Amino acid sequence: MINDFTTFVPKKRFIDEDHCKHIIQTGIAGGKYEGFSKVGLDAPLENHKVRKSEVYFFRNLELERHILGKVLEINQSLWKFDVTEIETLQLSIYQDGGHYMWHADNDTTSKSEVTRKLSFSLLLNSGKDFNGGELELETWLMGNNGFDDVPFTSYKIKAPAVPGTLIVFPSYVRHRVLPVTKGVRYSLVGWITGKPWI
Repeated sequence: MINDFTTFVPKKRFIDEDHCKHIIQTGIAGGKYEGFSKVGLDAPLENHKVRKSEVYFFRNLELERHILGKVLEINQSLWKFDVTEIETLQLSIYQDGGHYMWHADNDTTSKSEVTRKLSFSLLLNSGKDFNGGELELETWLMGNNGFDDVPFTSYKIKAPAVPGTLIVFPSYVRHRVLPVTKGVRYSLVGWITGKPWI
């Protein structure tokens, strides 16, 4: 779904299924296991009402270059955000009941010298392997002339459940992962950073 305000771009089969399986194996075998993920970067406690998933952080320079190249290409054609580098990759595993409530990836309160400007999610297994677990993104469409009494309408768009599908979107876009009701959902997520907006 692409529109003038909040855009996300799906690239189906960006990576083939065999490579997806390899990413899962590599992430689990060589990643830094963070257990069941916490809410926020500094949250001291897990909050399964907000988020329930297992995460592994890892580096893979070849994969990072491949993803970064595509994200920068999309960025140049659409948003032209000032971005510089990719953060450590995160393998996310959502088992039965796993989910992540509505959230955005950028932290507007941080005093950091860089901020997340673009996010990506790469589905690593087929929607046939699990029930539920859809990635849902919220997007807005302008009214007819952009100056209506209610200028924006919120839409919730589900990303395709095709393995190897790369979804790229601005980090301020709210999104969630719906609860997995059967099977296991594997995804690779990451962020492209740049200087703070202001």
